[in-house]
Amino acid sequence: MKKAYNILILLMLPIALYSQADSVTVVVYTPDFAFNDGIYLNFEQVKGNKPVPKTRIILSENLSSPLFFDKLLSGKKIFFYDENGLRKEVLADKIWGFSNKGVI
Repeated sequence: MKKAYNILILLMLPIALYSQADSVTVVVYTPDFAFNDGIYLNFEQVKGNKPVPKTRIILSENLSSPLFFDKLLSGKKIFFYDENGLRKEVLADKIWGFSNKGVI
Protein backbone atom coordinates (compact mmCIF):
# COMPACT_ATOMS: atom_id res chain seq x y z
CA MET A 1 0.00 0.00 0.00
CA LYS A 2 2.81 2.42 0.91
CA LYS A 3 4.60 1.64 -2.36
CA ALA A 4 1.45 2.40 -4.39
CA TYR A 5 1.05 5.69 -2.51
CA ASN A 6 4.65 6.71 -3.29
CA ILE A 7 4.20 5.84 -6.98
CA LEU A 8 1.01 7.92 -7.09
CA ILE A 9 2.83 10.92 -5.62
CA LEU A 10 5.69 10.55 -8.10
CA LEU A 11 3.23 10.44 -10.99
CA MET A 12 1.38 13.55 -9.82
CA LEU A 13 4.49 15.66 -9.10
CA PRO A 14 5.18 16.65 -12.74
CA ILE A 15 1.54 17.71 -13.15
CA ALA A 16 1.79 20.01 -10.12
CA LEU A 17 5.04 21.53 -11.38
CA TYR A 18 3.68 22.04 -14.89
CA SER A 19 0.63 23.92 -13.62
CA GLN A 20 2.83 26.65 -12.14
CA ALA A 21 4.21 27.57 -15.57
CA ASP A 22 0.76 28.83 -16.64
CA SER A 23 0.96 31.77 -14.25
CA VAL A 24 3.94 33.30 -16.08
CA THR A 25 2.87 35.91 -18.63
CA VAL A 26 5.21 36.41 -21.55
CA VAL A 27 5.11 39.61 -23.57
CA VAL A 28 6.27 39.29 -27.15
CA TYR A 29 8.28 42.30 -28.28
CA THR A 30 8.27 42.54 -32.07
CA PRO A 31 9.70 45.29 -34.28
CA ASP A 32 6.14 46.70 -34.43
CA PHE A 33 5.80 46.93 -30.63
CA ALA A 34 5.36 50.51 -29.42
CA PHE A 35 6.39 51.41 -25.88
CA ASN A 36 4.30 53.96 -24.01
CA ASP A 37 5.88 57.41 -23.89
CA GLY A 38 7.35 58.53 -20.58
CA ILE A 39 10.19 57.79 -18.20
CA TYR A 40 10.96 54.34 -16.87
CA LEU A 41 12.31 54.38 -13.33
CA ASN A 42 13.26 50.70 -13.36
CA PHE A 43 13.28 47.62 -15.57
CA GLU A 44 10.02 46.30 -14.09
CA GLN A 45 8.24 49.30 -15.58
CA VAL A 46 9.85 48.51 -18.95
CA LYS A 47 8.70 44.89 -18.83
CA GLY A 48 5.16 46.00 -17.99
CA ASN A 49 5.29 48.93 -20.44
CA LYS A 50 4.16 51.24 -17.60
CA PRO A 51 6.30 54.37 -17.55
CA VAL A 52 5.60 57.58 -15.72
CA PRO A 53 3.60 59.29 -18.50
CA LYS A 54 4.70 62.64 -19.89
CA THR A 55 1.44 64.13 -18.60
CA ARG A 56 2.51 63.50 -14.98
CA ILE A 57 6.00 64.97 -15.41
CA ILE A 58 6.42 68.49 -14.06
CA LEU A 59 8.23 70.49 -16.74
CA SER A 60 7.59 73.83 -18.43
CA GLU A 61 8.32 72.36 -21.89
CA ASN A 62 5.37 71.56 -24.17
CA LEU A 63 4.55 67.81 -24.13
CA SER A 64 4.63 67.59 -27.92
CA SER A 65 7.94 69.43 -28.24
CA PRO A 66 10.74 67.41 -29.85
CA LEU A 67 13.04 68.81 -27.15
CA PHE A 68 10.87 67.58 -24.24
CA PHE A 69 13.19 64.76 -23.14
CA ASP A 70 16.34 66.79 -23.88
CA LYS A 71 15.16 69.50 -21.51
CA LEU A 72 13.91 66.95 -18.98
CA LEU A 73 17.23 65.13 -18.81
CA SER A 74 19.35 68.29 -18.80
CA GLY A 75 18.45 68.95 -15.16
CA LYS A 76 19.73 67.08 -12.11
CA LYS A 77 16.28 66.07 -10.84
CA ILE A 78 13.02 65.03 -12.46
CA PHE A 79 9.79 65.95 -10.71
CA PHE A 80 6.56 64.08 -11.36
CA TYR A 81 3.26 63.07 -9.82
CA ASP A 82 2.87 59.38 -8.94
CA GLU A 83 -0.31 57.34 -9.47
CA ASN A 84 -1.69 58.68 -6.16
CA GLY A 85 -1.13 62.32 -7.13
CA LEU A 86 1.82 62.77 -4.78
CA ARG A 87 4.73 64.87 -5.98
CA LYS A 88 7.91 62.80 -6.33
CA GLU A 89 11.43 63.47 -7.48
CA VAL A 90 14.19 61.29 -8.86
CA LEU A 91 17.75 62.08 -9.90
CA ALA A 92 17.90 62.28 -13.69
CA ASP A 93 20.88 59.93 -13.85
CA LYS A 94 19.02 57.28 -11.79
CA ILE A 95 16.15 56.61 -14.21
CA TRP A 96 16.31 53.44 -16.28
CA GLY A 97 15.39 55.22 -19.50
CA PHE A 98 12.61 56.82 -21.46
CA SER A 99 10.41 56.17 -24.46
CA ASN A 100 9.56 58.76 -27.07
CA LYS A 101 7.14 58.09 -29.92
CA GLY A 102 7.04 54.39 -29.02
CA VAL A 103 10.81 53.89 -29.15
CA ILE A 104 12.71 53.18 -25.96
